[in-house]
Amino acid sequence: MLVALAAGELESEHDAQLRAHLDDCAVCGEAFAAIQRAGELAVSLKLASPELDRYPEFLRRLAASEAQAPREAESLALSSAERNLESLSGAAAPTEAGVAAVIPFFGNRVAVRNGFGQGFDLRVTSSRGRQWLHLSAKSLTRVAAVTAGVSLAAGISIVALLLIFFSFGNGPQPASQTPPRAEELHSGDEANLSPRGMPPRRADDAPWIQTASNAERTLAIWAENAQLQAGWIEHENRTLSAPFLLAAPVLENRPPMTPRMAECSAATDGKDFVVLREVEGAIYLLRLGRQAEVMPPILISRKGAQPDVAWIGDRYVVVWVVPDMVSPAIEMIELGSDGRPLQTSATVVAQTEQGDKVGLPGVIGGGNQVLVSYFLQGGGLMTRTLKKNGNGYEALPPVEAGIAEGPFHRPIRLLTLPDSYLACWDIAHTEGAEIRLARLDRQGRPMDMKVLARARTPITSFDVKASADGGVILLWSEVQPGGALTFRQRFSLDGHPRGQAENVQTASSKPPAVVFGDADAKTLIWRDAWQAGGSQLGLKRLD
Repeated sequence: MLVALAAGELESEHDAQLRAHLDDCAVCGEAFAAIQRAGELAVSLKLASPELDRYPEFLRRLAASEAQAPREAESLALSSAERNLESLSGAAAPTEAGVAAVIPFFGNRVAVRNGFGQGFDLRVTSSRGRQWLHLSAKSLTRVAAVTAGVSLAAGISIVALLLIFFSFGNGPQPASQTPPRAEELHSGDEANLSPRGMPPRRADDAPWIQTASNAERTLAIWAENAQLQAGWIEHENRTLSAPFLLAAPVLENRPPMTPRMAECSAATDGKDFVVLREVEGAIYLLRLGRQAEVMPPILISRKGAQPDVAWIGDRYVVVWVVPDMVSPAIEMIELGSDGRPLQTSATVVAQTEQGDKVGLPGVIGGGNQVLVSYFLQGGGLMTRTLKKNGNGYEALPPVEAGIAEGPFHRPIRLLTLPDSYLACWDIAHTEGAEIRLARLDRQGRPMDMKVLARARTPITSFDVKASADGGVILLWSEVQPGGALTFRQRFSLDGHPRGQAENVQTASSKPPAVVFGDADAKTLIWRDAWQAGGSQLGLKRLD
């Protein structure tokens, strides 16, 4: 994995874990230094072999074939390769775009998602729905690095699955069907919906945008050209300011990696704003003053990933994942309104003992109580309540608040009610995607759980706000052939619909990233970065 680390191709979590190991292991440190020296030498010698480098030409041919595929798909049924796969596996070849195979394997299920040139994804799920293995990579270098870190038998199995992936993953796909009506998709019934249509991209490849709002303005943040950018929405005149850069500390003279949604979080104390960001396996805080000036970054943790922050009345509370190969954990610390830590050391909120991953923590609270949520490897949404006890916290036992299948790439949404909390999250599975809502008591225990929306294609963004009538307003975008569609729907606090889902299309470009632009859910801010002309950003007022 050191080769992939030197090439900057590891996911942020694996990157942080490996760099933490390098701090404690002299042998690996020397090996990594040798790899870096070899890379620098190769660059200085300008080693190149145009005669052997066929990958760019392959990508050009692949793009041409993909452009031709939709026209050919209109007259093609399942390809012979897909028929062979169906007869061998005993399972119908899935119509979800990018899936090469779903194979029964000794009572378990192996799912391989293709996309050569844009990514590779492999999942092994037990008969009870527990996720045993998940490999996700954006290049064959990463696949080789991850494979090298497991046993020989597992490596052979992955190579065998790769052969299936290359054999069946690039054949003609079934013709896409007419997308169902919004009321058919989002009626809230319990029907088993099968996927229709062919989404052009995966949900975790979509652009993203986050917001934090006070009474006067909203801060919006998003990734643009490997940088974190921001803009102000003034509530009085509903205008969007010119974007500005939230620069990260430059470490080791390396170019910054494009920040992901899970690596950033924003909050406000009602006056100033803070932005948490993961940079090279560490957590930094940027504070924006009342005049929109950006203060110098503050180091919060030297080892961390996936931060989240919330203002709980008189202080900020920050949570993050501490990556570790054996016992990953979630930690928490209090900050003053100036962004400075109020504690000398962080509080351990959760820690696994068998190597199971924890991810995407969320935090909310008020007074002397904090609620932390997080996902546990295998499909559990966990919560834990912490009560202030002197200078520290007393943690109540963790609670499983819900089930969440599939890989997690989007933070949970948490809302505070007078006597309870609301948790909203999305899941992805072979039949499509769902958005779920759970009402939690003050100890984080689930009182009720409902499916708010179902989609047969990936959900690229969602947001939820409390409404003035004592309910919630849900906003979400779905990938459809030709672009994304954005829907809004009202629900009671128990998840019962108050009317049908309505299409609130923001622009002819059908942007995949749409969130509320204020706390009252009266404005949308959208971002579209799938257009050939580059990223677009805009506002829309709602009725």
